[in-house]
Amino acid sequence: MKNNIKTNLLILLIYSFIFLEFNMFGLALIPVILFLDLEFKLSKIQKYLLILGPIAMYLKIFISSTSEKLNNAWISSAASSFQGDVRFGDLQLVLTKLKCNFFGEGYVYDVKFSDFIGSCPFNVGYGPFFSYIEINTNIWNLTLILSVLFFSLFIYSLSLIVKFNDKNFILYSVLIVSPPLVFLIMRMNLDIFIFAAIFIFLHKFGENSYRTLALLTFLSFAKIYPIFLMFIILFLKVLTKNFSYFIWYLISSISTLSLIFYDGVLFTDRSVRPSISNMSFGVLTYSQNIWVDFLNRYGGFRYVLLIFLLLVLIILFISYIIFNNKNLIIELSKEEFLLISFYLSVFLYANYDYRLTLLIFGITPFMKKGNHSLRKLVTVLFLLSPLPIIEIGLIYNFLIILKVLINCFIAALLIANIYSHLFKNHIK
Repeated sequence: MKNNIKTNLLILLIYSFIFLEFNMFGLALIPVILFLDLEFKLSKIQKYLLILGPIAMYLKIFISSTSEKLNNAWISSAASSFQGDVRFGDLQLVLTKLKCNFFGEGYVYDVKFSDFIGSCPFNVGYGPFFSYIEINTNIWNLTLILSVLFFSLFIYSLSLIVKFNDKNFILYSVLIVSPPLVFLIMRMNLDIFIFAAIFIFLHKFGENSYRTLALLTFLSFAKIYPIFLMFIILFLKVLTKNFSYFIWYLISSISTLSLIFYDGVLFTDRSVRPSISNMSFGVLTYSQNIWVDFLNRYGGFRYVLLIFLLLVLIILFISYIIFNNKNLIIELSKEEFLLISFYLSVFLYANYDYRLTLLIFGITPFMKKGNHSLRKLVTVLFLLSPLPIIEIGLIYNFLIILKVLINCFIAALLIANIYSHLFKNHIK
């Protein structure tokens, strides 16, 4: 009876978090997540309530995206950190770039639900795919169609992780409505498609499949960073002396990288740029923020590199302590190893907090087999990212530092488990 009351109260808080313009409700959930014992059985009704809440929230987002009259409903779906009138802005701009390719220089375009009017050409800062593909269609209609398709694919990928009888059902319910995921969906950045597609293909086909290789090659042309996973697979094959598909991965990765360089990636603005501190994610982005916020850009980019190297050394030192402690070391499958390594490759640079969403796939083995406190800590990180704007500077800076520390600890944990998997266990 007591656990039932606790569960119902937590469900009520989650619904409040979903529907009451969850600017501060994410932070309000943190003490509840930390101090409430979540290891108890949920009834079917309680589980259905935890499913219906996110469904209703995302329905609200998609319905309110269709009309300017529903602007208040759209804005109320987002924390103050990333509120904006533009619907699925990242995807709109990507598709506009493809339309610019068709019409050429001088074509005038506008971004739906904004006052912005621009002219071609412009650069979206993505991979070679967007330099050579052309379309001539209604951008807004295509944005809506692709947004629904990408979101559906993402939900399907989550269904492969979260089962109805999962003991972490409550925590996953919080992750699915947490600010980073809402941020990603409201921006409809291509990352949502990339994360879901890679997870599904590795889950269904494994890395030893022409389908997975073709997907990674295509995604690398679209967003560049999936090529990291191709090189991780190559490294794994050399280390384990498993040379199936090795030549194909070697040819594909080198050819893809060559085309990326040919397209001018080193000579355009396709570089990591610091987001504002409360929305930052990734070691390089943190380094840039420290440089901008505290060093006032004095000394140039070399300070970014020094801070980056210092953070990396700290993470490696923490991973060494974790590995020797053994309490947080678990057995990984090969697919789990690849997803964790891919997450860490993105974490090295990143920029906006919505890329934290990839951790949902990388942290799965720890959510299922790891320490209960760790599962709570991961949930807290999602509730801290991105932070709502807080006028009290001391509290605001403390929460940013806390977010960075948790992020670095989780990265160190993953590194320790990767080392254990590679050098202490036989790879499956």
